[in-house]
Amino acid sequence: MYFDEVDKGMAGGTGHIGGAVLDGIYGYPGWTSLTVLVRGDAKAQRLQARYPKISVLVGDIDNVEIVEAAAKDADIVINCCPDISHEEGISAILRGLASREVKGFYFHTSGAALIWDEPDGSKAGTKVWDDIEDIGVITSLPEDKSHRKTDKLVFVASEDVNVAIISPTMVCGLSQSIEHPFPLTLPSILKVIRSLNSGFTVSAGENRLSYIHVQDLASLYFTLACHALRYIAYEVGSTNDDPKEIVSYCGPKAYYFAEFGDTSFGSYMADMVRELNFLGVLENIEVKRIDLRDAEQASGAMEDDAPDSWAKHIAASYGIDMRVKASRAKKLGWDPRVKNLQHDLGEVLKKYSESEKGV
Repeated sequence: MYFDEVDKGMAGGTGHIGGAVLDGIYGYPGWTSLTVLVRGDAKAQRLQARYPKISVLVGDIDNVEIVEAAAKDADIVINCCPDISHEEGISAILRGLASREVKGFYFHTSGAALIWDEPDGSKAGTKVWDDIEDIGVITSLPEDKSHRKTDKLVFVASEDVNVAIISPTMVCGLSQSIEHPFPLTLPSILKVIRSLNSGFTVSAGENRLSYIHVQDLASLYFTLACHALRYIAYEVGSTNDDPKEIVSYCGPKAYYFAEFGDTSFGSYMADMVRELNFLGVLENIEVKRIDLRDAEQASGAMEDDAPDSWAKHIAASYGIDMRVKASRAKKLGWDPRVKNLQHDLGEVLKKYSESEKGV
């Protein structure tokens, strides 16, 4: 399928998720113009060396005038930047897209921390959040929940922009990103392991978390973008598809979890320490039980850090339940290929260890 005049903008194209998304769509014949927002000239040069056909826009998502103007020129914007505390930049993207004659598309990256429970770890939670059955609750949670403020901002714009929110769970696997090939949580979890000289769980580690491989996550963005291409083809007279059917996957309820299943944190940690021991990074395969405060301290959190600081946020993730079901994405035909955490865990840890040694 080929469309002559499809302009696409992308923010966060060097991140762990965004790098995989960019790599997946680069060269696809549906795009004639692909612009990536990049922070800094050096990073822009590295990105263009890998992907010479892209255009780069140097700045960040909070450069609102730049971002709004770029969004106005784009048919589709994929935002893989962190959303928390970036309301002004997100609003600028939405204003730019809303000012177009033809309704634009905005695919927004949120996160399943929205539905985290208290970090206990002593038992598995029984609630599995479904992005269709539970959408009424998901879209009415209070704004003090992680991601809810920006989620609301996106959905409010749905009358003027075709919007959809992608909500990753715990992301695993290797990305093609030029800057962040490894999961962003990996350095943090290894920091705790090294501090304790062992694996760890919060309490018994029975809490369960949903996971998604970064390549499968990228394929969800691609699936959504391909539907957007169908709509754009209709607008330029290249297809007779029903436009209402095409954009039915967007709107004020278009919230997409991404997951391949869930596993207990204790099981994940047991697999990790075995791999680290095999690589010679860890001398044993012991898994210690610690409490949340121990996890925070080992993560580098200070007593007076805000509850949403990265160190406290990541420490909480070791004890929470985050069980979700990606029903909405599967209705589009999306199906993750990787369905277990062991798929490339050893390779990820090996390559990360080599990168630390400068190999």
